Amino acid sequence: MEKPAHRSRLRLSKPFSRALEVVRWPATLSSKVFSGRTASLMLLVVLVGTIASTRWIGVDWNKEIAEGFNNSDLSKQCTNRYRIYIEGIAWSVSNKYILACDSMTLLVNPNFYEFFTRGLVPLKHYWPISDHPDHICKSIKFAVNWGNSHVEKAQEIGQAGSKFIMEQMSIENIYDYMFHLLKEYGMLLRYKPTIPPRAVELCSEKWSCVPNGLEHMYRLESMVEGPAQRNPCAMPPPYSHHALQALLSPKCRIKRQVEEWESKGNQ
Repeated sequence: MEKPAHRSRLRLSKPFSRALEVVRWPATLSSKVFSGRTASLMLLVVLVGTIASTRWIGVDWNKEIAEGFNNSDLSKQCTNRYRIYIEGIAWSVSNKYILACDSMTLLVNPNFYEFFTRGLVPLKHYWPISDHPDHICKSIKFAVNWGNSHVEKAQEIGQAGSKFIMEQMSIENIYDYMFHLLKEYGMLLRYKPTIPPRAVELCSEKWSCVPNGLEHMYRLESMVEGPAQRNPCAMPPPYSHHALQALLSPKCRIKRQVEEWESKGNQ
């Protein structure tokens, strides 16, 4: 089966790479600054009492959109030693951008999973944070204290998370995922799709013609350029119960270990 080719990297990865070259561990900032949409995050309610010196910066995304995101450039947010990801009221794409920095990601246990989340390993790619409202502050404080006491290990976790995003989240892998997702979904359909009489074919060049400059650029960057030299990655067979448990159990054990450290106050 032939598969379209495409550029290996979106241009977005280049500013991140340049930012990581400028900011070096352990010179990353240790000040406590949390930036986010205050109206939608439970993080504001929980974190206000976490650290007395915390400074909260509210983000007005409507204003940011109007001003071209000048004050929220993703590549300029990699200056802190730790970054927190916590779910808001809706689906968010910020997790992968937080992981893309060399900062050690403090990942509050999510209720929902993105397609790449299960590939992440706690204490390898991120530090797990309890999502219990009564424990989250203690969990964050412990993670920060641990990182400040084990700077090299914290740096390794941050760099492993960044490497995962830059390598495993390549556009080739994402397109392979999209291909298999649509293929498997299509196999479940019980009707025969037909083209409506008045349908108009949309070519990729027409699709990329949008007025927004950034959107236009990213659509151009993701356009196919010709036939690929390889087939899509092969979908592995479904996991058996034993194989699935063997995959998930180590992650659960690591999270329980972190909870034990927190309860004992071990550094």
